[in-house]
Amino acid sequence: MESFTFADETLFQIDAAIARNGFYPSAVLDDPSWLYTVGLLSTWSHPELIVFGLHPHDAYGVINAVVDDIRSGAIRPVGHDEPFDIEGVGSCLIPVLEDYWKYPCDYLIGASHYYGATGAPLDRRALQLVWADEEGRFPWDESFSVDLAGRQPLLDRPGGFSEQPWTDRCTWR
Repeated sequence: MESFTFADETLFQIDAAIARNGFYPSAVLDDPSWLYTVGLLSTWSHPELIVFGLHPHDAYGVINAVVDDIRSGAIRPVGHDEPFDIEGVGSCLIPVLEDYWKYPCDYLIGASHYYGATGAPLDRRALQLVWADEEGRFPWDESFSVDLAGRQPLLDRPGGFSEQPWTDRCTWR
């Protein structure tokens, strides 16, 4: 290798974190912010996880709690009608459409780059951790908090997030 780039260094850091912890948490500080995992597919053959709209510290806490379950062999139910409590908050796991791995909706871009760099076949499976409002309502519930609705796009449907005018992200409608 003639030159070692910043991208190379980042991939080595991700790989080292996966070797140590089984996954790497990648946070995107935007509006809303999100955090997703890299490595669950290669370590445990489990779909990657993504959560939106929480402070990065809180997002890491809930993702880590789910990863602890994965490590122990526990299987969380998936679906709108399968709520569970995590870190004191009502939560659900919903499947993420494959389109959200690709441009312009590449919410899991770091995972795509990592798996591409390792030569592993890209398995585009992911689950979104969706959290309830203070009343225990989810974004698909009619009375979900209007103030929170924009912080949590739903990636189990096309065009789940189109409010970012700077990228025209996911405006396939």
